[in-house]
Amino acid sequence: MRRGPFACSLWMFLLCSGITPAVVDSLLGPGGLAPVPGLGRAQAEPSAAPTGDELVAVDDIVTNTGYVEDIAVDAGVAWVATRGGLEVYELPSGVRSRLYTNADGLAEIHVYEVQAEAGQVEVRTRSHRCRLDQGRFRCASAPVVAAPVPAVGSRFEDARVTAREPIVGADLVGTAGAGLWLVGRAGPAEQSETRRRLTPQGQVCSNHIMAMADFSGRLYLGSFDEGLCVSDGAGFRRLATPFRMINDLVATPAGLYVAANSGLYHSRDGREFSKVDFVSARGVNGLAVAGDMLYATTPATLWQIPLARRDAQGLRLRRRQYWLPGGSRAVQKVSAGAGAVWMASEDRGVIRFADGAFEVFDRAGGMPTSWVMDVAVGADGVLYAASFRHGLVAVPLDAEGRPRVGQARAITGLPDHWLLRARVMDGGLWVGTQQGAARVEAGAVTAVVRALPHPCVHALARFGERTWLATEGGLVRLREGRGVGEVVAATTGAL
Repeated sequence: MRRGPFACSLWMFLLCSGITPAVVDSLLGPGGLAPVPGLGRAQAEPSAAPTGDELVAVDDIVTNTGYVEDIAVDAGVAWVATRGGLEVYELPSGVRSRLYTNADGLAEIHVYEVQAEAGQVEVRTRSHRCRLDQGRFRCASAPVVAAPVPAVGSRFEDARVTAREPIVGADLVGTAGAGLWLVGRAGPAEQSETRRRLTPQGQVCSNHIMAMADFSGRLYLGSFDEGLCVSDGAGFRRLATPFRMINDLVATPAGLYVAANSGLYHSRDGREFSKVDFVSARGVNGLAVAGDMLYATTPATLWQIPLARRDAQGLRLRRRQYWLPGGSRAVQKVSAGAGAVWMASEDRGVIRFADGAFEVFDRAGGMPTSWVMDVAVGADGVLYAASFRHGLVAVPLDAEGRPRVGQARAITGLPDHWLLRARVMDGGLWVGTQQGAARVEAGAVTAVVRALPHPCVHALARFGERTWLATEGGLVRLREGRGVGEVVAATTGAL
């Protein structure tokens, strides 16, 4: 199994596909994974759903609707099922008037089928059947949608045709990635074809976002498989880059760096990118800045790259690479804090790098887990290890910045104990899990976000004085403050 090119390991792929922890345990064998002393399944389970002011409102959900699944026409309106929600187009103008997402009651953002007749609208998501009732969908569980039978289909605008619905004098054509089109015939002989794209421009480049960064006052998004896009004020614009699969982004005084499956890339202006040849390995999965140094990780190597020629003392800075840091072959993410560089690994737990030496903190050394996906040092001087299966572990640091492993404790109240990311922002710690996101302050969960286009949260960022969450189903902007309900609205996706 290839490890490290993405934050998702095989287990993350299985779980994000809807396979429960119990099923994963059964796949691992009769014994499953060994229980962790002091952090067993009972203690690691997330607490009950929060109520009252613990809930954080979703202010905006941004998705890409370029992949059309189905089309239905009723009473001068076209209902279009997409992988980014259910769209409504007015006919014959072709103007999109509404986008329904999970903020409007849909159980899942990916809509497979739609039926509309006499004002009644019903859709199918992966495992639910939903009916529109007074502007909001009401959903009930249903059998999982069967996989389509492979077949050779026609093509339109360089994309596979997924749906076609005739209307007066034209056809609505849905495609796999090129959006929805209005195709008509012009002239008395009806031999010349007219075509117009109806899907709005300026959409986010992918629904599966892995990384975000604020660079030069613009929000950059790194996708799982659709490259890099950037905000342009009114929407998003895809950039032409030499990479496609992105794992991490970091903005530095020397420019924007991109950790991609094909290597490490750098741009001074955010438009033109070149490969950093010093990083000879593929599958760069983590980035962090500490002073004048950029640190990049691949599954088995820590790379040290100067951002300046000399440090504050005038000493020349040099590039270095460290093979098997701490003995790990499964490094995931990297961060900096408390005078050290910290690595999260799936086989050696947390690895500390300071003064040219590596120190391992795993189960053999007293930590509750060795399966760590991300690590961060909070503003409270506590090391937080985001683990895959055993939740969030808080470890206080001593005066020298070393973890006091004997005082490690699990943070309760998270939406899930299968964690993906941890990010220090605005004085607190935000955690992305497989069932939503949460904010941690002073060692306790103070806010939880559940109503998302996809439960898996891979990236978290502050931009435009708002908190943004990146999921496998779209981008989410949170409303500041608490006690305003779990979901406010879904908009057309403009910034």
